[in-house]
Amino acid sequence: MQPAGPIHRLAPSCGCRCTGTSVPQTKAEIKCRSRPGSRNQPHPVRRAYIPNSDSGHRPLGVPALEDKIVQGAVAEVLNAVYEVHFLGFSYGFRLGQGPHQALQSLRTSLITQCVNWILDANIRKFFDSVDYDWLLPMLGHRIPSPRVLRLIRQWLAAGVLEVESGTRL
Repeated sequence: MQPAGPIHRLAPSCGCRCTGTSVPQTKAEIKCRSRPGSRNQPHPVRRAYIPNSDSGHRPLGVPALEDKIVQGAVAEVLNAVYEVHFLGFSYGFRLGQGPHQALQSLRTSLITQCVNWILDANIRKFFDSVDYDWLLPMLGHRIPSPRVLRLIRQWLAAGVLEVESGTRL
């Protein structure tokens, strides 16, 4: 039985449209390239703009299949490391936590406790302004692997490839 990790979660028929590479082929290539001493450069993220609810457009980044598989594996490691440090009332971008759980928790609190105020914050374009010179050392406090930190640094520096309007991703 195969584990349910990020490499096994993608459908075998899913693949890279530009090269016709399938997920199993890409998995095999990643395993070869992830051996000690081998270097792998991330690809630029393809950016397209999709319609937004406020009648505008928002950017959508589409990583290369190979990068997506490796990023999924790193995300699982980061989730395992950081999940134990989150407070019970943190709901954003956590596995098994979402807006429905947040609303249920808010409802319970409003019914059972004296609540004087509620804060709702949406920080627009937060990820456009993250200081990488600060982020990477902060990750280094809990992630002892130089290989993982180097991978994250390479993803952040890989850049963006703008996709023309109407181009199929």
